[in-house]
Amino acid sequence: MAVPTTNSLSCSGHKIWDNYSSHTSHDVRDWTSKQPWLKVVPLPPYAPELNPVELLWKIVKDAIANRAFRSIQSVVVNRSADR
Repeated sequence: MAVPTTNSLSCSGHKIWDNYSSHTSHDVRDWTSKQPWLKVVPLPPYAPELNPVELLWKIVKDAIANRAFRSIQSVVVNRSADR
């Protein structure tokens, strides 16, 4: 059984491109420009409302901000009690 490669995919792909430095490196830009099936959709320089991972980081930050935990286990226990 042959394993399909990115060159043989019949569907197109979209990459939502935030401005994280490793996403915008020369190597990544070069690779994406050579993928005819891939459409890059760049986000504005500062648009946390358009980037779902930013919402996740806000939830994590709000859950642990200004608290002192003695261990990772206490973070999990305290988070479970907040629900």
